[in-house]
Amino acid sequence: MVRAAVIAETNGPREQVRHMWTQWRRWATANPDKRRALAQLQVADDITADSHRAASLAFSGIADLLERSRANGPMQDVPLGFVLTLVNAIAEATIDEMIREPAEAEARGSVAFDAIWRVLAGSSAAPTV
Repeated sequence: MVRAAVIAETNGPREQVRHMWTQWRRWATANPDKRRALAQLQVADDITADSHRAASLAFSGIADLLERSRANGPMQDVPLGFVLTLVNAIAEATIDEMIREPAEAEARGSVAFDAIWRVLAGSSAAPTV
């Protein structure tokens, strides 16, 4: 899965989010069984609070990145959990589509990144290159 430690902090937030997105979709499309297992674990009742906290700590760098990315955007005043839910919904829909239509995977991934960035930073975001 995406690890915050590998996201180059020398790049701006947009490029860091793009890197995160690229790694996320590559992992998810290459590991559909692990992706399904992770989705099941997220809703499992028998996962302890300590396990959830440990997982949250592992992704704290990503949460920090999303906080910086939304600082001046339309999501700046809503709970981070809501932002994560929106970003995850876009990601899951895109990854499902990429798996169903591999010929369109790169185009769908690019459009999805633009959507994620606009959710975070707003419509004034610079176009992707």
